Amino acid sequence: MHPELSFDLLGEMIHACHEIGVKAPLYISAGLDEKMARKHPEWLIRHKDESLSCFGVLSNNFMEPGYHEFCFNSPYLDYLLQQIEEILNNYPCDGLWLDIVGERRCYCQNCVQSLLAEGKDPRNEEDVIQLSKRTFANYVSRVKALVEKKSNRAHLFFIIVGISIGEGMICYRQVHMQRLNRCQLVDGAMKTIPLQQDIYIIKSSSSLA
Repeated sequence: MHPELSFDLLGEMIHACHEIGVKAPLYISAGLDEKMARKHPEWLIRHKDESLSCFGVLSNNFMEPGYHEFCFNSPYLDYLLQQIEEILNNYPCDGLWLDIVGERRCYCQNCVQSLLAEGKDPRNEEDVIQLSKRTFANYVSRVKALVEKKSNRAHLFFIIVGISIGEGMICYRQVHMQRLNRCQLVDGAMKTIPLQQDIYIIKSSSSLA
């Protein structure tokens, strides 16, 4: 709760929405958290030269403005899941929008050690790409399992950039992708959302790959 408020603003907003029949999904910036980026730089995505991966800007360090992307093959994923669990325990939200996620090539020490433990070569680009795919699938799977355990009402939306799954909205069901033909992207935005489905992945029109 905001320190200058005497009541739970988010809880009241959700209650007000439900009073008039409006669904209230909550947004989480899953891939970006500048406070934690500076507290745990070892959780951040690294390029081959150890520079940082920054979202939407050219900066690759902490000395220039920028948003620094997290590696989901690090303890950051556990930290994010704790946030999601707190939300689901405290709010009757109708969905979670998890933004700034996707397959990311990463050379942080977590990823390097994962590859070495598998007998793979962190200098081999294909090995790195395959790890990025497994890392993203593990992230989706763990979030999905947590939400299914904690809520019977929350839809899941993963807003992604830089992943090779084609244009349009993709439905993730038990870590299986299926195109939803009735869904389209218009200039990077959603046109329709068939809420009878449970989990969606929405591909941005831009790319960070």
